[in-house]
Amino acid sequence: MNLIANITSFFYQILINAFSFVLPVLAIFSPGLKAFYQGRLESEGVLEYYELNTVQKPVVWFHCASLGEFEQGRPVIEAFRAQYPHYFILLTFFSPSGYEVRKSYNQVDKVMYLPVDTQKNAARFLKIFRPKVVIFVKYEFWPNFVNAIKNSEAKLIGISVIFRPKQIYFKWYGAYFRGVLSKFDHFFIQNQTSGNLLKDLSFEEFTVSGDTRFDRVKQNAMHVSPIDKIKNFVQENTVLVAGSVWPRDLEVLKPVFKAFPEMKIILVPHDIHPEEINEWKNSLGAVLFSEEINTEKQVLIVDAVGYLSAIYQYADYAYVGGAFGKGLHNILEAAVFGVPVFFGNKNYKKFQEAVDLEEIGVAFSLSDGPEMINKIQYFQDNLWKKADIKKLADQYIESGAGATDDILKYLAKIS
Repeated sequence: MNLIANITSFFYQILINAFSFVLPVLAIFSPGLKAFYQGRLESEGVLEYYELNTVQKPVVWFHCASLGEFEQGRPVIEAFRAQYPHYFILLTFFSPSGYEVRKSYNQVDKVMYLPVDTQKNAARFLKIFRPKVVIFVKYEFWPNFVNAIKNSEAKLIGISVIFRPKQIYFKWYGAYFRGVLSKFDHFFIQNQTSGNLLKDLSFEEFTVSGDTRFDRVKQNAMHVSPIDKIKNFVQENTVLVAGSVWPRDLEVLKPVFKAFPEMKIILVPHDIHPEEINEWKNSLGAVLFSEEINTEKQVLIVDAVGYLSAIYQYADYAYVGGAFGKGLHNILEAAVFGVPVFFGNKNYKKFQEAVDLEEIGVAFSLSDGPEMINKIQYFQDNLWKKADIKKLADQYIESGAGATDDILKYLAKIS
């Protein structure tokens, strides 16, 4: 087993260094990698600054892969800020989609990209910031950074972590990556299945605390602010909010728009590409959020980021995209407002909240537009059923909340 781990480590180091070396060339041919590369250039400037200007406070470092993980980490970040104002909070992102949206986040002291996971980069990063506590959100445990953290005096915590049997850690050839997990001081995991998998690896330092997204969406619903443009557009009409929508999702939604011409539609694309947005605008006869709002239109396309979780407050029905592709996006943001939630019937079962909410009758997976039309018509004819859904959704969100408190209690012992 050690031989397999050593071989894996050898090839990992070769591949990650090769990637780092050819990244400037790859960036020429890929817009995504261009943003990734430019972000790493920015992080180099940050590192050079802090090499010359040593942080004088104790440092806690949060790492999030992207925007979804940030939303899981956010309630912990903000609670930590309130409880430990004397700390310097560092927040890193792997992907441009997370960094670009939250680079000005004012609850931390510095936001930056995580450098590429080479041994040299990891050692330098830890030497510069000298964090006392490191918190990785959900997954994406980079081996060289984890090793560098372990070799420092920092405590390493994973929060809102979820494990599945198909992950590499639990394969016969995953010894190297199992070794990465063993270097964590504690995991706060989402469910008992994850705990059982850790126990199979003889790892006992974990707490089944649930998903911090429950705390985040609950907090959001309690303090959500009105959006005047949306409010003026929907007025007193029935509203369908379709969030994180991909082209495949739009195929399902178009018949729904036609079936309910009196319904106002708020369409929030997952990716905002001007050419595609204009195509959607023209094909749907829609108005854009960035334009002067024409209340005579049925469809409003939100061509801006950062609004979706607040827009769900106006929904009578919600559709969440992604399930027809790589995976369903965050349905808790919609469910917290107590409305029926729809999504595609393909790639959603690995998301426990989707399975749970479907089981209790708050969420509904579907294959096409006619199926969604029938469901909405049923609720329109039986509005009292929506009151039941709100009650069930409220109970579910409340039952899942509390992970942030568990994590803060643990951090109080080591901070």
